[in-house]
Amino acid sequence: MNEPEFYAVKRSGVLIDDNGILLKQADGGVKRYYGVSYEMLQQAIAQGYAAETAKLSCVHTWEDYGLFLTDVAITAPEVEQNVATVPGRHGVLDYSEALSGAPVYHNRTVTLTLCKFCRMEQWHTEYHALLSKLHGKKMKWILDTDPGYYFTGRCSVSSVREDGAHSTFTLTMDAEPFQYGITSTDTDWLWDPFCFEDGVIRNYKGIAVSMDKTTVQLVGCDNVTLSPTLRAAAKVAGTLSASIDGKVYSFSLHQGENTITDAFPLKAGVHELTLQCADANVVTVSILFQEAKL
Repeated sequence: MNEPEFYAVKRSGVLIDDNGILLKQADGGVKRYYGVSYEMLQQAIAQGYAAETAKLSCVHTWEDYGLFLTDVAITAPEVEQNVATVPGRHGVLDYSEALSGAPVYHNRTVTLTLCKFCRMEQWHTEYHALLSKLHGKKMKWILDTDPGYYFTGRCSVSSVREDGAHSTFTLTMDAEPFQYGITSTDTDWLWDPFCFEDGVIRNYKGIAVSMDKTTVQLVGCDNVTLSPTLRAAAKVAGTLSASIDGKVYSFSLHQGENTITDAFPLKAGVHELTLQCADANVVTVSILFQEAKL
C-alpha cells in the first residue's frame, strides 16, 4: 500500500467517545447519547431535537485522524467456571451459575489495527494525539459497521513506523463483556444507528397506570438478566404492583417522582408485565434499562 490515493476514499472506522452528548427529547427531557456523529446530530436537530451542547466529545479514526482500519479483532468474553470434583463421582459438579442463575463473563479484548500514509513528522504528531486521547483512559468505541452499540473499557495505544511512508497504529481496549446500546429505554431512538433487520425498539416511557390493569410487552436481552429501574410519577401516595413471570412485586409510592431501582429481574425473551395501582391513583411509569449483547 504505497499509493497515497489509496487513502483518499472515505473509509469506515471507529467512533471514539468519552462523554457522549446531551439531546433534548420529544417530551422536553434531556438524555445522554453515545456515539452521536455530526451527521446524526444534524438529523436529530432536523427532527426537532435541540443539542444542549454544540461540542461533540467523540473523534473518528478516519474522519479525524485519517487512519485506515485494516483489522478488527474481538475476543469472546471468558466464561467464569466454578467446578468441584467429588471422590467416587463421575464428572464434576458445576456451580458456575449457582449464584447468578446465568453464565458470568469476564472482560474481553478489542483490538484495532490501523495504518496511515504519512511523513515521519506527521507520525509523531498523530501518535501523540492518540496517546493523549486514549492511552490509559476509559472510553467507548462504536464501530461504523455496528453503530447502534458501543464497547466500553480502558484503552492502550502503540505504533510502529513501518517504513519511509507508512505507520501502523494498534488500539487495544480491555472491554466489559457486553456491548451496550447507544440509547436506553427512556430515550428517543435515532434512525441512523437502528438496524431494521433485527433491531428492537424498546420504548417503555410514559406508561399511564391506574386501578385498571395495564399490560406491557417487555423484550429482554440475550445472555444477560437485567434489573430495570422504575420511574413512577404519582399524583397521590399509594401502592404500585408489577406482575411478571408469575411473580408479583409491590412498591410504595409517595406523591411526586419515585425511583425504584432493581425493580424485578428481566431475563432474555419476551415477557408480559402487568402494572396496576392498588388504590384510586394515577401513576405515569417509565421502565428504564439499557440493551446489552455479547
